[in-house]
Amino acid sequence: MAEAVTAHAATLAALETVDSGKPIDEADWDIEDVAGCFAFYADRADATAAEFDAEKGQVVDLGMDEFRGRIIKEPLGCVALITPWNYPLLVR
Repeated sequence: MAEAVTAHAATLAALETVDSGKPIDEADWDIEDVAGCFAFYADRADATAAEFDAEKGQVVDLGMDEFRGRIIKEPLGCVALITPWNYPLLVR
């Protein structure tokens, strides 16, 4: 997905400008950020899947001794998202 976003960056930036009304220079930067986010989360998904123990979950380092975190995969059902008007492509 990150490669597709990068390949179509000019078109996506123009659409983002029309959609949100932001300047094209800012939309160009936003598209780079969108590609970067797709790449980052794809890498994290691969790493998480490789590290995940279905019975115990996965411990997450939160950087503070007083808090502990663990990823446990359970179905949640329906979820919703409100898309911000000023940065919609990154959130979709």
